[in-house]
Amino acid sequence: MFGKLDCVTKMKLFKAYCCSCYGCELWDLSNIAVQTLCATWRKALRRVCNLPPTCHTEIVNLLNKNVPLFDDICKRLLRFIQSCMTCDNRVVNFIARHGVFYSRMLSVAGRNIQLCSDRFKLSVSKLIDLKCNLHVIVCMFGKLDCVTKMKLFKAYCCSFYGCELWDLWEQCV
Repeated sequence: MFGKLDCVTKMKLFKAYCCSCYGCELWDLSNIAVQTLCATWRKALRRVCNLPPTCHTEIVNLLNKNVPLFDDICKRLLRFIQSCMTCDNRVVNFIARHGVFYSRMLSVAGRNIQLCSDRFKLSVSKLIDLKCNLHVIVCMFGKLDCVTKMKLFKAYCCSFYGCELWDLWEQCV
């Protein structure tokens, strides 16, 4: 049914129908099931764009025009923790602060914040700072900068799979 659609349309449909990670802010990000979900997500993205299974993950993320799923979950988690820590309800505020600052590794929120801190190489206080733009952090502290990602894409796609993938990239951008 969707086989004859172009990559951009299939990607929009895929995101609309398959990208609802409701409640992911409460997941334990160190659980292996989260990593399995992210791997399955990348495989699905490759399939949607008809890319070979050996296609580099960074290229898949570029075509997706988004951050990796795990980074998106981290961003949602950080935004949730920020909102809990500034909540007018004193109980919610206390529980969030206690989980992050005092019972750190004993609470899911504390472990997740620490994991995000390690992943983005930022202190916990910097991550939960309200003036901090989470989208910029997630993009800026990704594994590769945009220029490097573009070079990777050109090198892998044009030399191994032909320039039709480069045309596909330009359509998706």
